[in-house]
Amino acid sequence: MTEIDLVHDIQVFINLWRTEYNKMRIRSDRLILYYNIKPCYDYDEEYTYGFTCKGLNYAWDYGSEELYLNGDDSSDPITEGDAYDYACANAAITSDVYKSVEDEMSSRGWIWDNEDYGHDLYKDGWSTSLVYFAGYGDWDSMVGDWEYYGDE
Repeated sequence: MTEIDLVHDIQVFINLWRTEYNKMRIRSDRLILYYNIKPCYDYDEEYTYGFTCKGLNYAWDYGSEELYLNGDDSSDPITEGDAYDYACANAAITSDVYKSVEDEMSSRGWIWDNEDYGHDLYKDGWSTSLVYFAGYGDWDSMVGDWEYYGDE
């Protein structure tokens, strides 16, 4: 495989992120309408999605996959009701996006690791990284430096 083929694969992944993101937004918007959710995009906890449902504030913790009233993870997690159903369905949509991209990476022979903000990718002695939800920036902001390790 040539370096051009490797770069082509990365461009395929970027395009797939863009396509999957657009599908995700449509599905997520439908859920927001169905459950009458008010997202709090400025919620400042890392790995957490805040939203309001029926006048109450909630936070979904993507790490633990748990829902908390007012984002208070010292209390028992919420495990039922509309807010919980919405949070689980919304998290499943995001999970579907990752699975689609990761399946494509695997089908093209890439080994990948999840990192905090993207995937580390390895193939044929080469490595690079690709940010999550790539597709809405320039190449340098989405793709990390390339390194060649040869046949180690």
